[in-house]
Amino acid sequence: MVCCGGRAGYKQRVQSVFPANPDAPVDKTNVTKLLYYATANTDKLPKIAAYLDKRIRKELSRKRYNQAMNGAYTFNALVNTCHRDMRLFYPKLASTIKSLLGLQCFYLF
Repeated sequence: MVCCGGRAGYKQRVQSVFPANPDAPVDKTNVTKLLYYATANTDKLPKIAAYLDKRIRKELSRKRYNQAMNGAYTFNALVNTCHRDMRLFYPKLASTIKSLLGLQCFYLF
């Protein structure tokens, strides 16, 4: 379903997790909205995880580590909330973890 400007609902919710200011902390209200959407639409979990993984990789390539941490926080919340459906998104989770661990700096931890 496409709404409001041609972007899918899950993409809008993932985008809202990343604040416009790269140094701002994660907006927990938007993370909660994304988690509610994910639990209500478990068929969208693979797409949510794929888009979140893509966004984290993009932020890492631009060296926006705070934004990447916002994405990692969101992935952690997704795992904690949707752990029963983890089989739907664990390949992208593993890919994201591999990307985060492959960094040359340890700023993220």
